[in-house]
Order: sequence, then C-alpha cells, then structure tokens
Amino acid sequence: MNKSILASALISVLLSGCGSGGGGSNEVVIPVTHTWQIVQLKSVAESSLDPSCIIYANSNETSGNVITAYKATSNYNILYHNADGSISEITSAESLTNGKITITESDIPAGGYVSLEEVDGSISNEADVFMFGVEKSLLTDLVINVRQSQTGATCYAGSDYRDTEVTSDSAVLYVDTDGLEYYQTSYDQDSISGKSSVLKIPVESPIIPLHDVLVTAFSNYDSDSEQKTGLSYFAFAEPDEVFDSSDTDISFVTLNSASFDYNWSYSTNSGSTISLNESAVFTLHDDIVYYWQPLYDSFDLTIADSNDVTNWSVYLTGSDDDYGWDFEAYIAFDSDTSSNIDFALPELYSLGSTTITSSCNIGNETIDNCIDIDGSYDSDDFTVQRTHVELTDDDNNLIYQSIYSSASDTPILLESSQYELNVDSIENIEINLVNSDVSSENAIKYLMAESTDEVAVGDDASEISAFQDANGYVPTGDERDELELAMFEGTTTLVKSAK
Repeated sequence: MNKSILASALISVLLSGCGSGGGGSNEVVIPVTHTWQIVQLKSVAESSLDPSCIIYANSNETSGNVITAYKATSNYNILYHNADGSISEITSAESLTNGKITITESDIPAGGYVSLEEVDGSISNEADVFMFGVEKSLLTDLVINVRQSQTGATCYAGSDYRDTEVTSDSAVLYVDTDGLEYYQTSYDQDSISGKSSVLKIPVESPIIPLHDVLVTAFSNYDSDSEQKTGLSYFAFAEPDEVFDSSDTDISFVTLNSASFDYNWSYSTNSGSTISLNESAVFTLHDDIVYYWQPLYDSFDLTIADSNDVTNWSVYLTGSDDDYGWDFEAYIAFDSDTSSNIDFALPELYSLGSTTITSSCNIGNETIDNCIDIDGSYDSDDFTVQRTHVELTDDDNNLIYQSIYSSASDTPILLESSQYELNVDSIENIEINLVNSDVSSENAIKYLMAESTDEVAVGDDASEISAFQDANGYVPTGDERDELELAMFEGTTTLVKSAK
C-alpha cells in the first residue's frame, strides 16, 4: 500500500477519536514544565578547569581557585508532596540524566510542593537531611546545589560570570569646579566613593571603567558626621574621562530648576522603633543602577528632570528594634509621584512564642506539622515567604528545611523520606517575608538568591550562616543583576526574623 495513503488513513482515525462531533475539541494541551538542574558547587584551581565549565566567582579561601559547579548525579531525591506536606512521589538522583529533572505541573498534587532532599553528614557527622522545597504555584526553572562531592561528575557548562575587578579608589576623575563641598562618584549602586575637594576625585571602578561614572556634587558637607546635603549638580563621566588629567571640564547639569524635591519618611504599623542602616536614592542610566544620593532624616531628596536618568527608587535597610525584624525596601517613584514618599513597615511582632505543632487546622484539613506564628505577622501583608527550620530526630540526626511558598499564617513542614520529624526538638526557625508588586517569579527568585552564597558554599559546604540555605538556588552574576533590576523597578518590602 502507498505509505502516504496509509498515513492519511491513520491521521483520520486518530482525529476521529478526538471527538470531532458533539462539541469535542482537537486542541492539544501543552503541559507546563519546569527544569531543575542539580549541581555541586566546588572550589577548584582555575588553571586545571576546562574552559567550557561555568565560573561563578573567585574563591575567598584559596588564591588561584574559582567557584565552579559539577552535575550532581547521586545521593539525593526529588520529592513531590501533597498540600499537607506528605510525600506523593519519590525520584532518586540515580534515575535522572546528568542531574536534570523536568517537573510537569500536572503531576504535582493541587497545592503541593516539590523538594530536593539530600542526606549528608558534613556538619554533625550524622546522616543529616537537608531539604529545599518550593510550592507548586511558585515553581520555576532553577539550578540548585547539593553539598556532597560528586565523584567522576562532569562540569556544568557555562560562562565566566566573575565581575571585572573593582579597585578601591585607585581610579580617579579630574574635576575642576569651585564652590562645592563634596563630589560623590558611583560606578554602580554598590561602588561609591568621593572627596571633599576638587581635582582628583576617587572612583571605585575597574582601572579602565566599562561604562559611565555618575558624579553628584553637593553644596554642604559635614566632615564630622560625613553627611552630604544640598545636591546641586550631576554628570555622567565617560570611561575615557577617568584618569585623563587633561579633561577636567565635565559637563555638569544644574539641579536648581531641572529637578523635583520630595519629603520622605518611615514608620512602622506596630508602633515600634525603627533604626536605619542605609538610606539612599538609586537611579537608572543605560541599564545600570547608580547610587544617586544618601538620605538623612529631616532632609529632602532631589531628583533630576533629565533624559539621562530614567527610573528612581528609594532604598532602605534597617531593623525593628523592639520586635527583632530586619528589613530591606525598594520604593519606586518618578516625577508624577506626589511630593511625599512614605515607607511604613507592616505590623510585625516577635517570633519569641513561635512554635512547631504536630496538629494544625488549615481550612477543613488537619495537617501533621506546621508552624504556629502566634500572631507575629499577618500573611495578608505579604505575597511570598521563606520558612527555614532546623530540627533533630530521636537519633540526633539534623533535619534542615528551607521552604518557599505563598505567604501563610500557618506555614507547613515537608515530610522527609528518611526520618520522622520531631517537633519537640527545635534548633532554629527563620521567617523571610516579601510584599512586592513585581512578578511572583522575580520576587521568589530574588529571595532565593539572597539566601544563597555560592562562594561560601563552594569554599566550605560544612558551614551554614544565618538566613542561608543549606541547599538552594544558584544564580549566575547576570541573573542576580536582572533580579536586582526587577526589584529596583518596583516597590518591594522584605523582612526577616529568627527564633
């Protein structure tokens, strides 16, 4: 028989089975999937590393070493959980190909979770369990680390994501403008320098900058408090103007008429005392976020009416001194914003009475293990959260869990395939909460990225700092930059506390 006739007949039979009559549909449903690549971070000599291998950063412990990653193919499980945290399915590392799993959302129970579970004794020399879990609604593509060495593993391919080395005030900008008391330079939001006199103004940048340097000039400077006020001029110096002593005529823009002034304030809905660690204004120029000016109590902020700068954000970090919460906030605004920029920390109280209970009522269900927050926060004030617990079982094995979920007044714990949870032996509880108008994917990935230090893990996986995941998301430098830009362009409050 002619093959084309046979194929046509077969297609007709298949289509007839799709229900062409009676209101049926021939639409093909494409499943929603997410990929998790599991790797082990490791410090290795750069001279011995294949050029195709990813490089995240330089080692902080060993000169000449870099932090890279190897595909993890053993000694962990991928668990699917029901909405109550119980296990519905287990996939072993050995059944995966090169440490990669494709997660199909329809395979996960409604309201359920997916977790990476690793058994490792590097901290207590016991068979400890480390779990990293994500609620179904927040699943996304991730690269996730495990702690144990992967014998014979191949490296994870990628680029060199190390930042170009920034020298501490080794670069200089020549400025010859009188009548101002302080010149601040910003290479990006984290690289800030300056000087209270003209001519050789230090710049914290690579010796040869890769992009423009922002210069902001202030009419008032208090050398005792180091406060810089009266922002009067700004300019963007091009890279070739750095170190050029013959070019001191930088084109400053005057901010007397081409500017907008704002009052700003901060408070807490709990009526407690707030201490600020950092308060500043950031701005955007050619897709780089720059440090525009510091903020001080009782002093207004000033922004430019200029096409050279496009977005603005007030950035605050600090703590609630009465109830033990630290916070970080981005507040986006522009020239259309009212003249007052107010930040109010949501109502928060101490985690001191927070406990883990073995019987929780959530909706119409009774859950085996969850956290009783005892009114320390209201989940309606937030969008997503990180719940981290450290427990021990009856045999003194440690159980670490970091769970990313929608904000909840009764965050649940996830069942382990190895041990029963002993909720009477709590070592530590950490809560991170986020309220943001950026996408939930960006919000949760930013929180995950803030909870991972790839250099520390690659150098020594046996140490876990506060508010850091034992196993967690490993972003590249480019991904971190994209997440920071997303935060800058929106309004976000992040808070964290521990018991």
